[in-house]
Amino acid sequence: ATGQTEAAILQIKLAKKSKDINFYLNSILEDRLNFFINEERERRKN
Repeated sequence: ATGQTEAAILQIKLAKKSKDINFYLNSILEDRLNFFINEERERRKN
């Protein structure tokens, strides 16, 4: 699952760089990005 979380973070970061992203989609991506970053942080702690 480690690689999957890192891949998800990378994909979200790439999506956020898109030129035609709107505020609503950006908010969703930001929320998911924070979720996966926190997941990764917790995994590394344990």
